Amino acid sequence: MRAVQAEPPQARPPVTVEAVLPGCRSLVATEGVPTSSEAGFCSGLIDGLLYLGAMIPTDFCFVVPFGIPHDRVVAAIVDEIEPIYPSVRRQHFRALAIEVLEFKWPCHVQARTLDRK
Repeated sequence: MRAVQAEPPQARPPVTVEAVLPGCRSLVATEGVPTSSEAGFCSGLIDGLLYLGAMIPTDFCFVVPFGIPHDRVVAAIVDEIEPIYPSVRRQHFRALAIEVLEFKWPCHVQARTLDRK
């Protein structure tokens, strides 16, 4: 009788800038249509960050207005990371993406804007 061999668990995909940015570039180029697994991973990663954005502590949170298309959010992240890519390529992509989102759409700016309406 042969023992059943379990398949090894799927390795978690790397989330370094070097690993994720190509999929994000692809997503921007196709205006948000994921045409590869890498682009789909980037899209899902950004979706997760956008969902969690308002739950981050107020001194470091972001709120992207609903009217901004998903691919434009990805483009904003890519545009900020591209110029510094050589120095950050091995850093954690999510951490840099959160910094970009907080820089572009900080909660405190949204709150002040909403208070005036």
